[in-house]
This record gives sequence, C-alpha cells and structure tokens, in this order.
Amino acid sequence: MTAHDPVKAEQAKKAFCVDDCLLSVSSAEEVRRISQTLRQILSSSGFNLTKFFSNVPHALGDLPRAETKTLYLDQQPVDLKRTLGVEWECKSDCFIFNVASWEGKLTRRSVLAYVASLYDPLGLVAPSSSPLKSFLQDLCRRGAKWDEEVSKEEAFRWETCY
Repeated sequence: MTAHDPVKAEQAKKAFCVDDCLLSVSSAEEVRRISQTLRQILSSSGFNLTKFFSNVPHALGDLPRAETKTLYLDQQPVDLKRTLGVEWECKSDCFIFNVASWEGKLTRRSVLAYVASLYDPLGLVAPSSSPLKSFLQDLCRRGAKWDEEVSKEEAFRWETCY
C-alpha cells in the first residue's frame, strides 16, 4: 500500500480501526476523492471497501453502479449507525454513548462491573470515565473487599463522580 503514495497510505492507516474507516471531511468533492483513492490503494492489495455511508447522501452518488451488489450505498435517512463499536447519530454527526443507570449496592465488585461496562475505544468519554476509574483504583489501594459496601464518604464521592 505504501508503494503507491506513502502520504495517502499513512492517512488511510490512521483512519482505520480494525475494519472500519471513519473520516470527517468538509465537502462532497473530498468524499468522492478520498473514497476513490482509498478504493484504488486497497484494491491493489486485494481489499474491497464496502458499506460506504455519509450523512450527506448525495456525496456517495459517484460510486460505480457495478459495485452496488457488494457496496451498501445507503441513501435512506437512518438515525443511528454503528461504527468503531459505538453509535453514530448521522444527522447531528455525534457519537452516542449509552450509559446504564446505577442500581444496587456500592461495592468494589459493582464499581468494577460498571466501569468495565463503559465501552469507549476512542477515549472520547475519558474525561467522564477517568474519575470513576480513579475511584475504583482507590478502593483497590485501600484493600476494599469485593462485596463490602463502601463508606458514606466514598459513596458521596461516587455520587459526585457518577
């Protein structure tokens, strides 16, 4: 891939996370140019890009009709798409993170279960999840038992973090 154009190859590598490519561009023309370039670079290595989607559907209009049987060209309004393991609200161009409400006893075990349930592969909610992880770390440092309820002071701290 780098033999074609090292700069574009590096940009492509940074845009991929496992098998999803997520790019933010400012114009429909840029979408056309990038999709064509990526398809050329990757097809030379035996990879076929599929399932193109844009929150500006006409930006995908130039994709070849011959590829529509393998290419999912979504022209219908869709509220949510999953990308990179999280939900993307297309119209507002925002990521959606579903967070469960807190229920039950506040213990080291329950805090760990809650913190582990927060899926954030891109680190976008780290400013909100870091205090929760720090709280769990402090429980571990003080040697809290797995099913021991936390103190009132710790419960208050959890409420301010949560």
